[in-house]
Amino acid sequence: MGSKVSRLTYLFEVCQNGTCTVAEKEEYLQMVLDPAMQAQLRVLLEDAVNNSASDREMDETQSNAILKGILSANARLNDEELPLPSAQTRVVRIFYRVAAAMVLLAAGIGVWRWLRPIKPSDDQVVEVQKPVLPGKEGALLTLADGRVVVLDSLGNGLIDKQGNSKVSLKNRQLVYDANPVTNADEQPLYNTMHTPRGRQFHVRLPDGTIVWMNAASEIRYPTAFNGKERTIEVNGEVYLQVAKDPSKPFIVKKKEVAVNVLGTEFNVNAYDDEPGMKVTLVEGVVNVVKGSSSGLLRPGQQALIGDGVQIKDKVDIAAVTAWKNGMFIMRGIGLAALMRQISRWYDVEVITTGTLPDKQFGGIIGMDLPLSDVVKALQSYGLNVKLENRKLTIQP
Repeated sequence: MGSKVSRLTYLFEVCQNGTCTVAEKEEYLQMVLDPAMQAQLRVLLEDAVNNSASDREMDETQSNAILKGILSANARLNDEELPLPSAQTRVVRIFYRVAAAMVLLAAGIGVWRWLRPIKPSDDQVVEVQKPVLPGKEGALLTLADGRVVVLDSLGNGLIDKQGNSKVSLKNRQLVYDANPVTNADEQPLYNTMHTPRGRQFHVRLPDGTIVWMNAASEIRYPTAFNGKERTIEVNGEVYLQVAKDPSKPFIVKKKEVAVNVLGTEFNVNAYDDEPGMKVTLVEGVVNVVKGSSSGLLRPGQQALIGDGVQIKDKVDIAAVTAWKNGMFIMRGIGLAALMRQISRWYDVEVITTGTLPDKQFGGIIGMDLPLSDVVKALQSYGLNVKLENRKLTIQP
């Protein structure tokens, strides 16, 4: 499923910027018609609409060429012979027209501007930029059978039954309820939760463990913990409140790193673009293992994982876990690390020219603020920061 999602994302982008081949257009159309890809397509379209302020304008020749290609594709669809009874023909053709409309959207957001090209005039002085709003609650849930559910706007209620487990949405939290397994040989079913950039969410696992997920994060877990251990896989940043069960140790894995716990609260920062993985303990005891290296953490300590495991004392817990409480606490954080956080939460590209100043910050910024307010806060520290078309540029 992951490879198909990646392929759809690629085709969406090349169709949007006009660099796709004829074969890629046909492949993209087939993926648009695949019911299993509708959730991901919806996310791509919503993100593209949100980012449309940075779309390029087209002259009349370009817009006419794109329109001609889309209309000819639509005409081919209307003329296509479908091996269905005549009573269904109209319904199917309507469906194909809807698909063609979706292709039109994906070929470039802001189509109405392409069909009516904007010509320079004396009144057209500056382009008004859309404000970059903060992230929000939302996630993609991939079920055991490969179906993808968009949780952003889903209401409370049952989502699916998988084996002996039910998954529901209750008050903006994904909740699993698992019954005891009667067949010991039954293979576990796995779900994957993914928060795109600009999204956060939290889930209650089948054992009662609660996981808060930061933007651009992912966890993979069974729909029921049937074995002697409770194991999940993570990528990105999560905060875990692990349900106590001495008979079943809880294990968090990221590649070759394992965090072993019984019942505790801790934060895991395991983004691929961070210098190293960090595990910060809030309550209880955890053992962090990588290969032959390990470290036992006490509350207030942090494990820094690179080639091995190093223990850091007296960590600022409030700053580490601030994201869970809707804040950027800039106390003691470097500029590069702060910009990575901002990039994920606001889903913007950060561009640096030259070497970033090695300075520490202080203060608190609410994550509910528009990005323009965050830029002003950074500028108050003497930083040369400019926001334009969802690109945040920093100069020394």
